[in-house]
Amino acid sequence: MNKFAILLKREVWEFKVGFVYLPIVVASLCAFFLITGISALQIGGESITIQADIDYQDGQVNERYDVDDTFDSVVGQGLLEFASRSRVDKERALNKVYLGISAPLMITLWLMVISYLVTSLYQERKDRSILFWKSMPVSDFATVMSKIVAALVVAPSIYLLCCMALHVVLLLVSSISAMSYDVAVWSTLWAPANIITRWLQMAGYFVIVSLWCLPFYTWVLLVSSKAKSVPLVWIVGLPLVLMLLEAIFTNTGYVKDFIGDHVAPISISRDLEGGLLQVFNRVLNLELVVSVLIGCCFLYGAVYFRGKADEL
Repeated sequence: MNKFAILLKREVWEFKVGFVYLPIVVASLCAFFLITGISALQIGGESITIQADIDYQDGQVNERYDVDDTFDSVVGQGLLEFASRSRVDKERALNKVYLGISAPLMITLWLMVISYLVTSLYQERKDRSILFWKSMPVSDFATVMSKIVAALVVAPSIYLLCCMALHVVLLLVSSISAMSYDVAVWSTLWAPANIITRWLQMAGYFVIVSLWCLPFYTWVLLVSSKAKSVPLVWIVGLPLVLMLLEAIFTNTGYVKDFIGDHVAPISISRDLEGGLLQVFNRVLNLELVVSVLIGCCFLYGAVYFRGKADEL
């Protein structure tokens, strides 16, 4: 276990930009645009009405100005309207908001994991550093498992922490804005947000996505362990060939649909708007079992080819 923990630390250390720095930068940018956007709406929506009366009496001009300094910002109108909704409507609306602000981090995570898996085994063969790593008392199985665990467990955990921090920023900024108006902050923003439950659901979502997309992730790792050059071409090319052969010789679309569903978790992300239970109902079936089995086969192939890498 100690050796495996060291292997995981090695992966994070070698790909620190993608694992640590990138999510922090993306989350910081999202927080910056969030604060800037709310501030702009808060200030830009203000309206000041000035009424002027001019009286002419006895050769003198008497002027009177009435200034209506009541603020009617876009944020204020939105909060007042939102506070009047039912609890269910608030939860649904806030769910979309929190998922929307988390989307950049989720997309970045997906791209980062693919980039990491493409180069993880291919690069060490390309620069021949595999000869050094294979001299260490660590099995090929442990090495390959450390890479898939780093990609599907460690990286999502770090990105989840950044999502949580971003949610806290959203909650605090919206609460500060609501304090300027006659709005019950707790019942309007805090209680319907279900922040702790939301974080647990997101953690479960990352676990489901890791299992559902396991065939694709392990396929990328398999190609990375075997391809002699341009692994991305093999990653994309072979599935395209399979889909083309299916279209030519059969009238079905099973291969196309399976590959499309398991490459990117777009459909699962949409189901997350209805809660984690809706996601479970969609993926807890025989197809998930098949996905895990295919992923295990690809993982075995990655271990096998990594063990033969110094002979190629």
